[in-house]
Amino acid sequence: QSEHESPDEYTNPLELDKNITHRRDQAVMGLKFSHNASEVVSYHLKGSFFDIDNYFENKGDAPGDPDEFTSTNEATVSTLSGQVKLDLGKIAAREGIKDELIIGGEIKKIAGLNFIHPPADIDFDGVPDTSLMFDKTIGNNAAYLQNELKLFDVFTIIAGLRADKYDGYKQNLLPRAGLSYNHRPTNTIF
Repeated sequence: QSEHESPDEYTNPLELDKNITHRRDQAVMGLKFSHNASEVVSYHLKGSFFDIDNYFENKGDAPGDPDEFTSTNEATVSTLSGQVKLDLGKIAAREGIKDELIIGGEIKKIAGLNFIHPPADIDFDGVPDTSLMFDKTIGNNAAYLQNELKLFDVFTIIAGLRADKYDGYKQNLLPRAGLSYNHRPTNTIF
């Protein structure tokens, strides 16, 4: 949490004003649980929460004067995700081959709010006085899978797919593929 005063009006030229205050409240929390169920199966669950609130106040210059301008901006992001990793290479038990399959999902909520109270002589898009400029919450549900195959510490092949569905938008599919070559594998002596 932080708070500070700003002595300058937002005018041209700048005028001294001792009644301007900025305050920020911020909270960040997270929790992760991981477990290796066996040599083949491991998983984790993770939750996180981020919240930030910004307040701006330009109080009246004399006792009893109304506030000149106040503004509130709030944003929160909440996320819950989980992932399962399968070590398929240990199931097949083939020398020099490592194969991991990852399957996961995520639920996310993002919310934002902007609220202002300008003086009567300020007009924002034809709306004087108190005005809710922005208030929106959007969610996303996602699922993904990825397979990583390593061959003799020389080649790595990665293939995956992620599906995202944001509220109010169509589903988005994101494929991923990659190939890498290690020209100096760890078992090679030069």
